[in-house]
Amino acid sequence: MLISVCKIAFLGRVAIRLVWCMIFAFVCFLVQWLSLVSEARIEKVVREVYCFSINTMAQKLYVGGLPYSTTDQELADAFAASGSVTSASIVTDRMTGRSRGFGFVEMSTEEEANAAIDMWHGKEFGGRMLTVNIARPKEDRPAGGNGGGGDRGPRRDYGPRRDFGSR
Repeated sequence: MLISVCKIAFLGRVAIRLVWCMIFAFVCFLVQWLSLVSEARIEKVVREVYCFSINTMAQKLYVGGLPYSTTDQELADAFAASGSVTSASIVTDRMTGRSRGFGFVEMSTEEEANAAIDMWHGKEFGGRMLTVNIARPKEDRPAGGNGGGGDRGPRRDYGPRRDFGSR
């Protein structure tokens, strides 16, 4: 009986040590993960969560078909006629810095966003027809460049290499 009590006590101590080791491993993983996440990324996630959960009043619009010479200020001024513009930005090419012909406008309320869509969708702006819609989240795209590469299938076997000797 004394031996079985000692076995139980020993197994209890082993289990407690095992639990503490698991807690320590989890804390180490958490510290490592937090060190990999930059402060800017954390701020961005917090801002996104805040904007989508609490501040649902603002509405972001996609504006396509913009003239390449349009500036952020011109875009904001054009949409200000339909309501209060929170922000306006033109998307530019990373390499050249030129406009890509579309941008985003954030209106302060959903009603103003709908008014801006009614006012500008299908209308001419700077000689081009605009497309104005409620912006959707950016879809995930596969990593890699140019979409090429990857597995090209099995290697063809044309038989043994023939040696034609030195020529």
